[in-house]
Amino acid sequence: MKNIFIEGLQGAGKSTLLQTLTQKFPAYHTYREGDLCPVELAWCSYMTGEQYQIALAKYPGLDEEIRKWTCKEEDHYIVAYTRILTDYEGFHKYMEEFEIYNGRRGLEELERIIFHRFHKFEGSGNLFECAFLQNIVEDMILFHQASDEEIIDFYQKLFTQVNKKSFVLLYLDSENVESNIRTIMEERVDEQGNPYRQTLNINLGTIGSFKDTITQSASKSTTKAFYQDGYTMGYLDNFKIDSSGIITGVYSNGTNRTIGQIAMATFANDRGLEKA
Repeated sequence: MKNIFIEGLQGAGKSTLLQTLTQKFPAYHTYREGDLCPVELAWCSYMTGEQYQIALAKYPGLDEEIRKWTCKEEDHYIVAYTRILTDYEGFHKYMEEFEIYNGRRGLEELERIIFHRFHKFEGSGNLFECAFLQNIVEDMILFHQASDEEIIDFYQKLFTQVNKKSFVLLYLDSENVESNIRTIMEERVDEQGNPYRQTLNINLGTIGSFKDTITQSASKSTTKAFYQDGYTMGYLDNFKIDSSGIITGVYSNGTNRTIGQIAMATFANDRGLEKA
């Protein structure tokens, strides 16, 4: 049995292929983004023992759910927090701070964590979604400004940690990137069906000043984003329906949005109802 890694641009059909292979190979274990995965940590908190205990104390009402979606790995606790459906304000945002991506770890620490997990993984018969390229490459480009050469070097070293006999990479190539982008835009809409747009205000500082501006020297760029106050892009991961019929979508980036409502009615004599 093999370990099959499915990769490709967003909108290329990774989830569809994963579902097809899951049905074709029922003996294989399927890992989607956000699952407790032996090699990938996307949408999961990677916490020390102290951080984990603080989280349990901070959200005592979620103690059982947090433990349910936790696995201990050596001296760290991995929590698939996006699998926890809750209305606790700020819970998903708090747990997101312990992810390894989005620039939350230095490049050396990021490499150490990824290399170590791939090195000790000895299983086979698994299907992985976006566990080898997408999240790692995105983080290296956006938050660590890694060059093409640095990314290639990273994967040359990572490949030495992989069991090559069982490793299979399926990359869905896209002949029309523009079409993929349109598909993504159509899927990422608000409650009214309008595509999400974000306004970026870039302040490059005062012209002629060297104190409050961005400058470029004759060397490799080192501009980095040290702070963000928004959410990463998310996918609809689950949903819940409350007693009033409101349908709340739970997204993989920890946000919740109302996506619909079921008409509810109360009858004085429900036993007197008959099928139409």
